[in-house]
Amino acid sequence: KEELRNLIYGTIRKGDMTIDELYRKILRISRQANYRSKELRRKFLDALPLLWLEKAEDIGKHLPLDKLSKKLYEIELR
Repeated sequence: KEELRNLIYGTIRKGDMTIDELYRKILRISRQANYRSKELRRKFLDALPLLWLEKAEDIGKHLPLDKLSKKLYEIELR
């Protein structure tokens, strides 16, 4: 319940999670909230620090979220 509340109010942050962990956490919680893909994408991007948000914008706004998170994770692993 607390995770769901944090997602709804936008208080989930990447912190020391990997991009992949963040994506999976938000995906899991968003299923409970019945979020659509557009809402899920917004929640994921809201959880990113500015540096990662800029990278996400550079990679492509039109990529599906699963592909975007995968590309960001690949960058993170470098």
